[in-house]
Amino acid sequence: MSRLRQLITVPLVLFLAGLPVMSPRPARADTVDVSITGFTFSPSSLTINEGQTVRWTNNDPITHTTTSDDLIWDSGFLSNGQKFAFTFNTAGSYPYHCTVHLTMLGTITVNPASCCVMPGDVNNNGVINILDVSALINFLYKSGPTPPCPAQADVNGNGATNILDVSALINFLYKSGPAPQCPA
Repeated sequence: MSRLRQLITVPLVLFLAGLPVMSPRPARADTVDVSITGFTFSPSSLTINEGQTVRWTNNDPITHTTTSDDLIWDSGFLSNGQKFAFTFNTAGSYPYHCTVHLTMLGTITVNPASCCVMPGDVNNNGVINILDVSALINFLYKSGPTPPCPAQADVNGNGATNILDVSALINFLYKSGPAPQCPA
């Protein structure tokens, strides 16, 4: 092993040895919840991927709706405790409102299902290197920013981003392991 690899690998392995006791972020949920409460949608701005579902729940004691500005969906009147769900199958920006209370506004931004062009390029700079390992660790365990293309952070292509992806990326970079794969 070259001296440079030892200088990089040894501290990295020692750092990673402490990670299993920490909880990684969960995999992407297929359903994302929005609460209707206090005359607001919470969160009012949401970014999801194609194929994900948004479920609104009216937690206010009065009636509300969730209606897209271009009428792609309309929940009708939702009483307290009622829910409405809509699955977004097309990328784009979807502003919406409550037809009863026109100051209640929200936006759903839908990304393409996969932006994976170079799996393993977690920071999306066009190169796979130790900076991607660092970006992945920061995202998973240090409340770092979400990768620009989350699918590229799923290094082993199993649909979840976790410590196994860190291991797979290190294996690829320093042990001639298998090349990262885009999720199926």
